[in-house]
Amino acid sequence: MRSLGAKWNTAKHIAKLFERNKTTLEAIAKMNGIVTYTPADFIKHTYLAIKDTKEFTKSCIEWKAKPLASRSTEIQIRTFFNRKYRVYDAQHSKLAEAGIANHVEMQNIMQAQQNELTAMRRDMAKSLAAERIAYRTYVDQQQQASDNTTVISGMSSMTAL
Repeated sequence: MRSLGAKWNTAKHIAKLFERNKTTLEAIAKMNGIVTYTPADFIKHTYLAIKDTKEFTKSCIEWKAKPLASRSTEIQIRTFFNRKYRVYDAQHSKLAEAGIANHVEMQNIMQAQQNELTAMRRDMAKSLAAERIAYRTYVDQQQQASDNTTVISGMSSMTAL
């Protein structure tokens, strides 16, 4: 048996699940010509929706272990799982805060590494530019020396004539 509607997103408060199930069961009852749904229908579908999340396994076991008289009304399932959801939500809020702090720390580390990489690139660009200038100066000097040799050689040839 499946729960009513789409899978419940535990990031949304459990009260929304209760309301969704109530509305859906009322609509089904109306289509079947029944005045309203039964508490057993509400309990069954709400329990299945909660169980399907796999986030409340221990709570579902606790619920099933309760005597039938303690789990036979809509109020009882709402109260029981509302308490369990508050604990779940508080724990996940703390984890989310830790995750955010961890994420910020990781961003800081990545930014520091990016800054270091940018500085290395800048240093390499400066070094490469200096090497190009030195190479160009060397080539120019060699060209000048070659030109001087050609001029001297040409003058020597002219003097020999």
